[in-house]
Amino acid sequence: MTEQVLTVKIDGKTLSCKPGQSIIEVADQNGIFIPRFCYHKSLSVVASCRMCLVEVERAPKALPACATPVADGMVIKSQSKIARQAQKAVMEFLLINHPLDCPICDQGGECELQDLSMGYGQSESSFYQSKRAVKDEDLGPLIATNMTRCIHCTRCVRFGREIAGTPELGAVGRGGHMEIGTFLKQGVQSEVSGNMIDLCPVGALTSKPFKYQGRSWGFGSHSHMSAHDCLGSHLSVHTQVTNVGKEQRLMRVLPKESHHVNGTWLSDRDRFSYTANEQNRILKPMFKKQGNWIEVSWQEALTLAAKKLSELKMGQGQLLLSPSVSTEEGYMAMKLAVHLGLETCFSMLKQDLKDQFSGVGVSQITMHDVKQAKNIVMIGSNPKVHQPILGLAIRQAQLAGAKVEHLTASGLTLNYQATQLIAHPRLWVNHLLSHAQSQNIAFEGIKSVNTEVGWGQVDLWVLGEGVLMHPQGSEIRSLVSQMVQATGAKLLILTEGSNTAGLSIVAKELDVNLSDRPYLQKIGIHSEAIWLHQTHPEFDIPFNETIYHQLKKSFVVATSSFWSDQMKEYADLVLPIASHYETSGTQVNVMGHVQSYQAALMPLGESRPAWKVFKVLGQLLGKTDFSEIEALSDIQQLMKLSVLSHAGYDYKVDQLRPANQVSLLNISAKHPMACDAQVRHAEPLQNTMDQLRVRISEQTLQSLDIHSRKTVVLFSGAFSEVLLDISHDIADGCIEFVGDYRELAGSWLQEIELGNGA
Repeated sequence: MTEQVLTVKIDGKTLSCKPGQSIIEVADQNGIFIPRFCYHKSLSVVASCRMCLVEVERAPKALPACATPVADGMVIKSQSKIARQAQKAVMEFLLINHPLDCPICDQGGECELQDLSMGYGQSESSFYQSKRAVKDEDLGPLIATNMTRCIHCTRCVRFGREIAGTPELGAVGRGGHMEIGTFLKQGVQSEVSGNMIDLCPVGALTSKPFKYQGRSWGFGSHSHMSAHDCLGSHLSVHTQVTNVGKEQRLMRVLPKESHHVNGTWLSDRDRFSYTANEQNRILKPMFKKQGNWIEVSWQEALTLAAKKLSELKMGQGQLLLSPSVSTEEGYMAMKLAVHLGLETCFSMLKQDLKDQFSGVGVSQITMHDVKQAKNIVMIGSNPKVHQPILGLAIRQAQLAGAKVEHLTASGLTLNYQATQLIAHPRLWVNHLLSHAQSQNIAFEGIKSVNTEVGWGQVDLWVLGEGVLMHPQGSEIRSLVSQMVQATGAKLLILTEGSNTAGLSIVAKELDVNLSDRPYLQKIGIHSEAIWLHQTHPEFDIPFNETIYHQLKKSFVVATSSFWSDQMKEYADLVLPIASHYETSGTQVNVMGHVQSYQAALMPLGESRPAWKVFKVLGQLLGKTDFSEIEALSDIQQLMKLSVLSHAGYDYKVDQLRPANQVSLLNISAKHPMACDAQVRHAEPLQNTMDQLRVRISEQTLQSLDIHSRKTVVLFSGAFSEVLLDISHDIADGCIEFVGDYRELAGSWLQEIELGNGA
C-alpha cells in the first residue's frame, strides 16, 4: 500500500510531507527556519513558549507551528506581517522578567534567547514595572542554576520525565508565580542530567564545573570518543588556546550527534570526566631510587626500562593493559610483550576465563535493534548506572511495549518498568536451565531442574558486569550462547572499558592467547617485572594484600597518565603518557563499530603518546620491525580490524561446574565513578556519590550474629566502620557495598570479616 503524501506551501515553497507531521517538522526538513524555544525534536510537544506562531490561511489567528499538524493544500506563512507581529509580541513578553546579565552569563554566544532577540526583539520595552526574581535551586555538583533567567519552556522537565525516566524537576505554581524546581529541594540524581544543560535555551541551567571559564566563540572543536563504557559515545571536545597560541586547555565536552550510538545525548560520566585532565598528572619520567622519586630524562628512563625488560626470561614478566586504551596502543604494547615473552592480561581482568572462546565479543546488533526488541532478559546488568546511553535505549524499548526481565542478586533502581528476579548468583545457572527447559532446549548430560522463571520467548539477552566475576561466569556465557544459537535471539555481552573488542581483535592477530591469560591470583607471582599500562591494580582489579606485596617484590614499570598514592609505593619507574583526550586512535565498541578519533590537545608536560613510547622501547630492545613504524597510520595498516570476521559469540564449556558454596558472597560491582583513572580524578563526578553503606538481608545479618546498625569491615587489611542497610531486596548470603568507594581507601574487597560495631 502506497503511503499517503500531502502537499503544503510554506513561504511560497510547495513541499511534500507525511500525514501527522507538524508544520515545524516539515519546515525543518526543508531548511525553513521557524523560531522556537520549547520545541525539541526528541521531546513531546507542549506549545508553551508560543514563539513559533505562524499564519495559516483561513485560520482566524496565528497558530503554533510545533502543535499544528499539516493538512493537504495548507498554505503557511512564517514571515508575513501577522506572523512577525505575533513572534515579536511573544519575544517582548518573554523578556519582561529576563535579567539583563548577558555579559556574565555562561550561555552568552550560544543562547537561543539572545540570538532570537536580535531578530524579533525591540529596542524598547513597554514594561516598566519591577522584574521578577526567583531563588536558585541547588541541583548538585554538576548543574549551576540561575532560575530568574528561566522562560518556562519545560524542556528540562520533559527530558527527566520522558527520556531519562527520572522525573525530578517539575513546575510549581501558576502564571507569574510559576517556578521550575525539585519541590523537595534535592539535587538531580540522574546519570544523564547534564543533557538538561544542552536543552536549556537560556542560561537558567549551566555547567557548574565550566562556570565562568570561557566563551564559546573562543573555543576550538574536536571530534572524539568516550572511553568510559563499552558503547563509545561520540563527543565534541572544546579547547581554548592560551599564552599566544602555545598552550591549549581542555574547557568542556558536549555530545556529538550519532544515530548508531548516543543520538543527541551524553552520560554525565562522559561529559564531566574532562575536569580531571590536569589533576594529579604524571608530567615527567620518574625513577625510584632508595625509596625516593627522582626526575630523569626520557632517554634515561627508556634505557633503564629496556635494560630491565631485556633481562627477563620467558614467562617471568606480565603486562596488565587497560581495556580503554586505543587499539593502536594495545597493538604496540602487545607486540612488544610478545617479543619479550610477557604474559598479557588485559580488558577482562576480573573475568572467569574457563570457557573456550574463539570470538572477540563483538555483537552484531545495533541500538535500533535494542529499541525494537520485544522481550529482553538482562543477567547481572544495570545499564542505567554502568551504560547510561544503553539504559535510555532499553527504556525506549520498554515504553514501546517491550517486556524487560532482570536476573540479579540485589534490587535495582531502574528508569523503566521491569520484573526483577532476585536470586543468589550460585542459582543463576539453574534459572537459565529452567528457561531452556521451558523452550524445549536440551543440553547433553544436564538433568532437569524444578525452577520456573517464565521469561517466555526471549529475543535479546544482555549479560552485564555481574557476570564478569561470577563464579560460574563461563557456564552462564556458554548456556546463553547456545540458547541464542538455538532460538535465533540476539546477544549483547557488556564489557568494562571502551575497547575490549578492539584489543581482542588485534590480540588474535598477534596470536596472544585470550583463553590462557593469567588469573588474578597469579598476578605478580614469580614475576621479575610487571608492566602496567594505564592500569592501577588497586582500583582496576579485586585488590588484596597478597597482590600488593607481589607488586612490591617485582620491578614495576607504569606507563600512565595519572598518579595514585599506591602507585608511588609499588612502582619503580613511571613514564608519563598522554591522556585519552590527548591521544589519537581507534576503538571498537561491543556492537562492532570501528570508531576513530583525533587528539584534542597537546600532551601535558613531558607526556608522550603511548605508541611512540612503545616504538622507542622496541628499537632499544633491538626489534627491527618497530623501526619501520613512523606514524599512527603505519600501525593502522599493520592492524587488521576485520570486525565482521570475528563477530559473534561461541562460548563453550566442557561441563557445568557447581559454584563454590560460600557463606557470604560479595556482589559489589565496580562503582561507575571508579571505572578508570580519568573518572576517578574528576572531582565533580566524585562528589555525586552517596555515603558508603553495606546492603544485607535480615536473614544474612542474623546468621552472622550482628545486631548493630553499624559494622566494622576488614577491608584489605584495614578496618572501616560503615552503615548497614538492611534490605529485603537482596539475596540471602550476599553482601553489597554501595556508595562512595573512596571511604574504603580505594581498594577492592577481597575477604570480609564482619563484626559488631562494639
